[in-house]
Amino acid sequence: MKHQSDNPYAAPIKPLSPTSQDFSNPTYSPFVWQVQIAGILMILQGLLELLFGMYLLFMFFVLPGFVAPPSGTQNPAQQQQIVNVITYYMGIGGPILMILGIARIVAGVLGIQYRARVFGIVTNIVGLLSIISFYCLPTALVVCIYTCIVYFNRAVIQAFAMRASGSKIGQIHAHFSR
Repeated sequence: MKHQSDNPYAAPIKPLSPTSQDFSNPTYSPFVWQVQIAGILMILQGLLELLFGMYLLFMFFVLPGFVAPPSGTQNPAQQQQIVNVITYYMGIGGPILMILGIARIVAGVLGIQYRARVFGIVTNIVGLLSIISFYCLPTALVVCIYTCIVYFNRAVIQAFAMRASGSKIGQIHAHFSR
């Protein structure tokens, strides 16, 4: 099996380096265009987490007043203990989801602007803590995997480096278009 390097007529391949400041050789990469899609998905995921976190926090204050063990039950202390566990779950899970949601929204907005790549990666990986709600876990997992695939692409790393060195978003898109 022949490799491209074995072809004497092939154009030389210049490896992409995130630390290289030579952005003069344009290349096509569909992943660069997907950075903005990943940013929009991160914003939507963050909104879901923020809204559900607000719901949990609201229920933390409302639930104890509405749920009380019936007077004729045999174990009212045990039922009250169950209500307390659910209430504490909501009191802890709500703020955590709200913080994760806000962080993911900020990372998505910055990602759309080709800024803070590492923050976006970390936010998505830490965002998997939304397992505490079970509501947002499937979508958080999909957004995390998709964003990591996009953000770890070499051309995307170069696009973020171009933006950090002062290039405009239009210049980045022109650089990586056909």
